[in-house]
Amino acid sequence: MIDESKGFTLARTFASTPDEIWSAWTNPDEAAQWFSSENAFTPRDSVEMDVRVGGRYAYTIVNSTEGARYLTGGVYREVSPYERLVFTWGTPAATLRTPRWSRWSSPLPRRERT
Repeated sequence: MIDESKGFTLARTFASTPDEIWSAWTNPDEAAQWFSSENAFTPRDSVEMDVRVGGRYAYTIVNSTEGARYLTGGVYREVSPYERLVFTWGTPAATLRTPRWSRWSSPLPRRERT
């Protein structure tokens, strides 16, 4: 059983609309551009997204120096376009019991956007 009472929150503010942020998280072409870290890349042909409750996602990060490949994936648990996206995060074989990761956006009032 997963203890969902424990966790942490990371908050970021982007000068982007909720539509742009949603697309970055749910469009495979866009996700391939940023689903990696320094000295790594995500081949577009490795990104699969079935963005619906119970749908799966998977992608591969490739280390640019060593060529090591890291398979990542999970299951979408909540999908509310432009507002909330909750999914498990682990391997492509992840299940609904895998620890979850949430992402949601709340648009700032227009005057606060920079």
